[in-house]
Amino acid sequence: MTYKVFGHKNPDTDTICSAIIAAWYYTEILSLPAQAYRLGELNKETEYVLKTFGIDTPPLLGALSEGEPVIIVDTNNAEELPDDIKKASIVALYDHHKLYGNLTSATPMDLTIRPLASTASVLAEMGLMDYEVPKYIAQLIIACVISDTLHFRSPTTTEDDKGIVSELCHEHGISAESLAEGMFAAKSDVS
Repeated sequence: MTYKVFGHKNPDTDTICSAIIAAWYYTEILSLPAQAYRLGELNKETEYVLKTFGIDTPPLLGALSEGEPVIIVDTNNAEELPDDIKKASIVALYDHHKLYGNLTSATPMDLTIRPLASTASVLAEMGLMDYEVPKYIAQLIIACVISDTLHFRSPTTTEDDKGIVSELCHEHGISAESLAEGMFAAKSDVS
């Protein structure tokens, strides 16, 4: 059975891209089939990121079935998840937000919440950096960190976040500055 990977109802760059990153990790590294989904429409910044890297928009999540395996990224707040989340079997949850405590599961899950600026940083620190990640995954991680830290201007930025971006930019020949410039221009587009 394929794991469904998704984040919160009002998806941003970290939510969408972390779902894609986690689905890649489960499928390619853990050999457990996974598919990224979204719970809402993309914002302009996220559209820009996916278009720039040539990545298809994840499909909208439909109704969940009883016991269906899911992986949650970028939230641990039940109010931000599908109304039928209690039907699903939560296999794992990866987040960087405070613990809400209103989400329950029928079975134990892999739960990781770390004080980093983005969920992509959490995924990177959990072992992704130990593998040779393809360029598009590196680009998605960098985009998430740039988005959630406002290119390192946010007080939530950690040295770990900066180190992850620096390492991936160096390994893959990516300019964080150019990417940030394009992302922020897309985010400010009100047309």
